[in-house]
Amino acid sequence: INKNGVDFCAYESLNTEERPLYLQVFCQEFYLQDQEIVCPDRDSREECFIAKDENRAVCQEKCEIKEVTPYLVNGGGVSIPVKIIEEADGRFTIWEPRDGSFYMKDLQEYFPAEILENLENVDGAILGNTNIERAEKYFNAKVRFEVAGELETECQKSSDCGDLPGEYALKSNCPHRLKCLENQCVAGCYDFSDNYDLPLLKEYTWEDAVSLIHKGEVREVFQSHALDVKLILKNGVEIEVIEPNIDAVFTEIEKCGELCEDVVKATE
Repeated sequence: INKNGVDFCAYESLNTEERPLYLQVFCQEFYLQDQEIVCPDRDSREECFIAKDENRAVCQEKCEIKEVTPYLVNGGGVSIPVKIIEEADGRFTIWEPRDGSFYMKDLQEYFPAEILENLENVDGAILGNTNIERAEKYFNAKVRFEVAGELETECQKSSDCGDLPGEYALKSNCPHRLKCLENQCVAGCYDFSDNYDLPLLKEYTWEDAVSLIHKGEVREVFQSHALDVKLILKNGVEIEVIEPNIDAVFTEIEKCGELCEDVVKATE
């Protein structure tokens, strides 16, 4: 729970009768983040992640704390079926199943069979998209979303986009969803992570590696036949890059001359 978080809830009715009312409810907390931490290697990233001190001293020493465009983070959520009951005095009470081994037992006891069948057909992604759209409007900021492909369908809201095509549903790199962006349906993945609490790993290019070599900052070099190159710097930082062709990293070390004569070289 974040002290600046705001809860948003969406629901789908599981029956057509007015009383009692059965609902599937999906609530999520969102909050704004305007900082992220970028660490030079996995060791410093892990050390920064473990350090939960308020001033982030470890992170400031080894990583970079950056101000970024504010983005929305999901602080947690709950999805649960409920039964809304009108009491004799006009008050309403909300019943919900207990956790653990009591969950299904309670549902079978208090939910009619046809309601349980409808519960299985609820699309949680649609409810989640509704919460996201409300949060984005409330905070005037966006949840980060990486587009994987564009559909032919035009839209006003994400629920207009229909079902997720199988080609995206089968992808396992992340849970793909449909989203309405600028009146066009797209498929992709949300990134709900808070990159101040979960630091990012700095991405190095081949040009970065060449620069580090010629500055004399490299202590050891490892090369694979797949063109994967690992550089261990003199300050202990490890970085990984892809070289343009085999032995390119060794060529750069030779060009570096006397400054790189003590670099340890290894290959598969």
